[in-house]
Amino acid sequence: MYELYKNYPQTPIRNVVIPGTHESGSYGISWISAAEPGERTSYATSKPLVATWAKTQFLNVYQQLEHGIRYLDLRIAFDDKQRAVIAHGLVSTSLNTVLKDIRKFSIAHPKEIILLRYTLSSDYTSSLPDGGTSETSRATQLITQYFGSQILNFSQDATFNDFWSQNKSIMIFIDSYNGYWPNCYTLHGVESFLDRHVQGNIGDMISDTQLIYTPPTKGFFFVENTYWASPFLQENSLSKYSTDLRARTLQMLRGWHSRGYILNVVTTDFFDKIPFVETLLQFNKDKLRQGLPF
Repeated sequence: MYELYKNYPQTPIRNVVIPGTHESGSYGISWISAAEPGERTSYATSKPLVATWAKTQFLNVYQQLEHGIRYLDLRIAFDDKQRAVIAHGLVSTSLNTVLKDIRKFSIAHPKEIILLRYTLSSDYTSSLPDGGTSETSRATQLITQYFGSQILNFSQDATFNDFWSQNKSIMIFIDSYNGYWPNCYTLHGVESFLDRHVQGNIGDMISDTQLIYTPPTKGFFFVENTYWASPFLQENSLSKYSTDLRARTLQMLRGWHSRGYILNVVTTDFFDKIPFVETLLQFNKDKLRQGLPF
């Protein structure tokens, strides 16, 4: 970021194409992982099968940042001992482990901006009587205390200079933004949804274009794709199922970019299996050559 924008510090973050990961902390899920707090009974009794669908990243958070990811999506729950964990059906790792990785990277690369979005994991939230209001507050307190003065207050208009002039490197999503989630498990559905929304993006807000599948859960794990599931293979079922989407991802991105559509944060699963970061980095270089949109 500094190499690209040191001469253009007034560039708003919303005008930069930023590589991100979906369910960034799910890398630690395995067939022996504990069930997510508040999880569905079927998940608890079928953990080896669930594990092959719940993991959306193969690299840990530090490795993701080292490979160029600058937007992280975390799903948090509190276990029966009230420890904060990262969960997606099953428990992946502790929140503390992920925060340590982020801080380690940000100390080594203080000019790199990290955008951090976190929510309570969905099954955990549904098990809470108040919808997780107090638990969300606890998670917020943990994260803000951990990073302290590194955090820049959320703003749709934040620029690189806002971070660099104050020695900040992290911005936490605590306000509204445009999140383009297809919530679909077919290539046509994902492409149609995102194409429509990307065309309508006018760049007035931070946005997240999510190039991901959302597999259906009813009957899906046990009928349609059971033969893919194995907790002992390096490539899991979700990765295999997403093969056609990955094959199309770069074409979609390059098409939107060539037509001048506005892309900001772009998130995906298993980003390291295609030249995802390299492609988005090139888009920023192209924009710099063409003149920055302030």
